[in-house]
Amino acid sequence: PTPTPTPTETPMPPPNLSPSYKVADKAVVEYFQGVTYTVVLRNVGGTARVWMTDTVPSLLAYVPGSATGGATYDAGLNAILWSGDLTPGQVVTVTFRTSGPVPPIPHDTVIVNTAVIHDGVNRPLERSAVVVANPWPTPTPTATPHVVTVTTSLVPGRPVGLQEPILLTFSEPMERESVALRFEPEVGFALQWEGPRASARQAGGGGTDVATIVHDPFRPATAYRLILEEGRSQAGGQVAPTAWPFLTEGARLGLPLILIK
Repeated sequence: PTPTPTPTETPMPPPNLSPSYKVADKAVVEYFQGVTYTVVLRNVGGTARVWMTDTVPSLLAYVPGSATGGATYDAGLNAILWSGDLTPGQVVTVTFRTSGPVPPIPHDTVIVNTAVIHDGVNRPLERSAVVVANPWPTPTPTATPHVVTVTTSLVPGRPVGLQEPILLTFSEPMERESVALRFEPEVGFALQWEGPRASARQAGGGGTDVATIVHDPFRPATAYRLILEEGRSQAGGQVAPTAWPFLTEGARLGLPLILIK
């Protein structure tokens, strides 16, 4: 008779829990803000007896009764424990909650929570979740001031009368006490404000602001500069420091030109 072949047993593959992972429901926590941790045990190898130990970080505290998925809390170890058989393809999810950190702790303190997974065959696996506690306050962004446009009644190449008022037109209403002007060479003057013009307001803006510079008599046939040093609008805009050179009347009458440095 033909002998019956002895069946060969297929060897059981070793367990493989490498796809297991751990996550926290928050990346950043403030004082007293709780964190929920989730550990997912996934076996893509052979059946194994598995043990999982997850020590609660010292800056957090376990919330009693919050462990799920068959896990328990060991107060002596301050750890979440789970054990059981995992068959090929089986997944077990364990969750637990902690209460948040208590002050004082340094800003941007890093809290690492690690679960250690044993299968009795392979080296233990570690799966961690990282949370940052007591973050530095986010600085309030400082708005960059916009530029206020300024024009004058000075016309390049046209001499200015010795007592001719000079007009300054600002593109928006100004904080008038913030406007700083001077002449070179020095001349006494006063600013007379007309206020926003209706035509500009009707165009959809806040209106222009107009100031008339009433000054002491200029020297004839002399080169001057009107210098705007600073100024701030009611909307927070800033003027750019500007200088306007001009020549006073007298040069065209045959008088010598006086240049003052």
